[in-house]
Amino acid sequence: MPVPPPSENARAVVTGASSGIGRELARALAARGHSVILVARRGELLEELAGELRTSHQVAVEVRAVDLSDPTKVEVLAAEFAGREISILCNNAGIATFGPVAELDAAYEKAQVLLNVNAVHDLTLAVLPRW
Repeated sequence: MPVPPPSENARAVVTGASSGIGRELARALAARGHSVILVARRGELLEELAGELRTSHQVAVEVRAVDLSDPTKVEVLAAEFAGREISILCNNAGIATFGPVAELDAAYEKAQVLLNVNAVHDLTLAVLPRW
């Protein structure tokens, strides 16, 4: 899928931006001139990355330290995004569990569904174009 060109008012959102693939997605988008909104739980790591991107690429960078497994916080974030021009949404945040289901932590399993399914659904609906 082609990446839209940067726009002065639009933002590219990257969830899971505090490390790994999300961090690299944010770097790549900023290198292409996109202003970004970084989303993850670990705000201190997001602030560090935000400083790097501002300095290296002279783009606007916003930080949202949000636990996307918390439906209330996702609702607030989705409402914000619904009122903004979001040109790119990288739903990168996610967690996984491994092992026999009967031995897995039930609360962590529920958090996994909230993050990997519900948050992706809600944020995607929030930024879809309205016709």
